[in-house]
Amino acid sequence: AASELSLWGAKVKARVTSFWLLPPTVQPGLTAIVSVSVNQNGELTAPPRIISSSGNAVFDDTLLRAIQKSSPLPALPSENAYRFMRESGGLSLRFTK
Repeated sequence: AASELSLWGAKVKARVTSFWLLPPTVQPGLTAIVSVSVNQNGELTAPPRIISSSGNAVFDDTLLRAIQKSSPLPALPSENAYRFMRESGGLSLRFTK
């Protein structure tokens, strides 16, 4: 399930990035880690939450909004991936801009 989830994570990041509007005043090189929970179809089952802040509220807030606008995210690749996500309480994704 881990390699499947890595591929899924890359697809999610590409989709979220297409919705992410970051003001030019935010300096580049920031990173935040977000936890997302989805059903097998990729629909969010809970609001995404920051588990490691970038230290910049605008960066973090616009990232969370982009994830919500991106829903549904790509469907999970398998039942095993869904079970892993459910048992771990969500999936952590790292975003850098």
